[in-house]
Amino acid sequence: MIVELNGEFDEAAQKYFNTLLITAPVMRGTYYPPVDSMLAAYSVLENTFFDDGSKIAIKAEGDIGTIPYEDGVVY
Repeated sequence: MIVELNGEFDEAAQKYFNTLLITAPVMRGTYYPPVDSMLAAYSVLENTFFDDGSKIAIKAEGDIGTIPYEDGVVY
C-alpha cells in the first residue's frame, strides 16, 4: 500500500502509515481489521491521517473487504 499526499509520495508519511498499519484503529466500535489488510489501511487513513470533520476522499481500487456483521451487529 502506497500513501500519496497531495498527489506525491511522502517517505515520512509512508513510514508512519506502515507503523500504524500493524495496530489499526477499531472499526464500527468493535471490529479490529486484520493486520496489513486493506480494511486496516482504510481504518488508519480514516482515523489517523485526517482531522475530525475533514472533507476527505479515500479512493481504493478493487475489493478492500467487508466488516463481518449479522443482523446489524458487528462481529
